[in-house]
Amino acid sequence: MIEIPPGAIVGLLDDLWQRSLADVGLPGPDAGNGGTFLLLPPGYEVPSGYYELRATMHNHNLLVRGIVVDNYVPNAVARIRNVKIYPWSEREDPKPNKFVSISGALIDTTPPGGLEYWRRLATVIDSNPVQEHDRFYMAMLKPLGIEKGQPFKPDARQQGILEDAAVLGDAMARDVMYENSRRETGVTAFAGTQWDWVFYVKPRQETEFYSELDERLMYTYGAIYLSPALGVMKPGPGVNYVQAFRDKDGNHFDGGKSYRLHVPANPPAAAFWSVTAYDSATRSMVQNPTNDAAHASYDELRTTADGSFDMYFGPTAPSGQESNWVETVPGRGFYLMFRLYSPTEPFFDGTWALPDVERM
Repeated sequence: MIEIPPGAIVGLLDDLWQRSLADVGLPGPDAGNGGTFLLLPPGYEVPSGYYELRATMHNHNLLVRGIVVDNYVPNAVARIRNVKIYPWSEREDPKPNKFVSISGALIDTTPPGGLEYWRRLATVIDSNPVQEHDRFYMAMLKPLGIEKGQPFKPDARQQGILEDAAVLGDAMARDVMYENSRRETGVTAFAGTQWDWVFYVKPRQETEFYSELDERLMYTYGAIYLSPALGVMKPGPGVNYVQAFRDKDGNHFDGGKSYRLHVPANPPAAAFWSVTAYDSATRSMVQNPTNDAAHASYDELRTTADGSFDMYFGPTAPSGQESNWVETVPGRGFYLMFRLYSPTEPFFDGTWALPDVERM
C-alpha cells in the first residue's frame, strides 16, 4: 500500500530493471489529487478500489519528490513526510513510517566494484524469479559461478575473470554514456551543440525489433529511475533533462579550469529548472568546499536586462558573480545536467535552446 498525499509531488515506482510500473503524484493517475496505490504479486486478487499495480519481480524502488512551491521548502518536506508505505495486512492500522534526513551528509553513491558487485548481483538473482528476458544473461553468468539456487562461491579462475570484468565493464559503460552522441543518431538535444538528451531510452526499454541495450546503459550508468513522465517530449507535467560532457571546443570539462554557460531568458519550465555539476568519476554531485553543486530557478541569480543570465563553473567565482557560480574541484572532471520540470512549448519547438559552455 502506497499512499500519496495531494499536492505538488512527482514520483514513480520501478522494478530493479528500472522498468516503470507507474507514475504517482502530478504525472500519475491521481494527477496530484492524492491516492492509494496497491502493489500486487502476479495473479493475486483482492477487492481494493485502489490504483492497482502488478509487480514484475520481488524488488521494486519508489521515488517521490516534493516540488517546492513559492520558494517554501518546509511545505515540500511536509508533503513527503505524509507519504505512507505499509503492507496490505496493516491497512486498518498501519505502523508509522520512519524518515531519515540526509541533508548536509557526505554520501558515497558509487556502486561497488570487484567481487562485491557480483556478490550483490547474485543476491538479486537468487531473490527474484527468472523471467524470459533474463535467460540469456543467466546462461552467460552460469560459467562464472552465478546461478539461481546455488551459492555464490567462484573459484580462483572465476574470481579473476569477474574482477577483470568489473573494471572493463565499468570502462565500457562510461564510454557508452559519455560518448554516445558520437555512436548514436538523435542523441544531440540542440543542433550543433555538445548538449545531449539524458533520456534516450524508452520507459519499457524496448523498440519494435530489439531491446534497448546501449540506450539503457547510456542512462542507467549515470542515473536511476525511468518512467513515462521522465523524458517527456511534449509540454505539460513531467520532466526532461539535457547534459553536456564537453565545452564548445570539444574538450572534456576540467575542474581546475573556469567556464561560462549563457542561459537564454525564460527557461521553458512551468514548475522549475536547475543546473547541476556532477563528478565524472562518481556520477554524483560534485563535492566541493561550498557543499553546493547546483543552482535553480528558486535561487536569487544575477540576470541581465533581457532576463538572460550567465552561470559559471570553476574553482573560483568571477568577481561579483558568486550567486551564479558552482564551485568545481581541480584534478576532477565534471559534467553538467540541465533539468526542466513541467517543460513548456519553447523547449520542443526550437525557439529556446542552450548554447555550448565556453572555456573562460
